[in-house]
Amino acid sequence: MRQTTNAQQANVLSIENRSAEVADILREHIAEYQETYPLLPEQYKIVHNLLSCRTAVLGGHVEKCDHCGTERIFYNSCRNRHCPKCQHMPRERWLEKRKAELLPISYFHNVFTLPHDLNPIVLFNKKIMLNILFKTVSETLLAFGENPKNKLSGKLGFRQLDKNNHPKHSVSLPPRPSVLPESTSQVKYFSARITITG
Repeated sequence: MRQTTNAQQANVLSIENRSAEVADILREHIAEYQETYPLLPEQYKIVHNLLSCRTAVLGGHVEKCDHCGTERIFYNSCRNRHCPKCQHMPRERWLEKRKAELLPISYFHNVFTLPHDLNPIVLFNKKIMLNILFKTVSETLLAFGENPKNKLSGKLGFRQLDKNNHPKHSVSLPPRPSVLPESTSQVKYFSARITITG
């Protein structure tokens, strides 16, 4: 029977009590993943940041109690927007600000996705491709709202979310009622699911 030291037992206990993190999964599987799917430089940077977040790799600082002398090490965070470890609170604050900007009505969640064949073009020409995507989404939603076949009889309003959230998707939030001509007192409701396909 193999003997374990107290330090080894403490290490095992701390690992068992700790929740698994994205960094743990990356450490375990990223090499195997890269054999099949090589990472682009931007993706490599994200993986490196997630693996390094709150570790000695990014440095840190030591806090020492003036009374008892106890020291605690705090490692720096990566501040990468993809990091679930250090970006949870900033993401929550961002969501709260966006919620505060919305009118107190129901919204539909529309996601416009570019064909996957365009991914390499988008990654190397983000600004141009995102401008084309956002212009296309805007024109599509406005045309949808004005099309008599949809029986909206009005101009569709919507809010497009931050371009930088995802380079291949555009998220739009059209409000449930359309803006109807002044002569119309009736509010019409609609539901639409629109997908851009290749």
